[in-house]
Amino acid sequence: MPVVDENNKFQGVVYLSDLEPNDEKPVKNFVKFGITYVHVDSSAEHAWEVMAQIKSTWAPVVEKGEFIGIVTMNDLIKIYKQISSTKS
Repeated sequence: MPVVDENNKFQGVVYLSDLEPNDEKPVKNFVKFGITYVHVDSSAEHAWEVMAQIKSTWAPVVEKGEFIGIVTMNDLIKIYKQISSTKS
């Protein structure tokens, strides 16, 4: 999950695998800072490379430090299918 501050500035991510059931620790104890992210104008290929680098099926999308959303592996597969079908 992406983590933002009170101004919606991207801080890092928390992976569900790092959380423990019924753990009362604040989220900040689990945040991975310095995670590579995708810019709004990044290519699908770059998004793929970022996901491979961070070993995830999704990547945060950030513009000027502000969290915008996420791009997923499924999003990239849809793009690939669209491109493939137009070349046929």
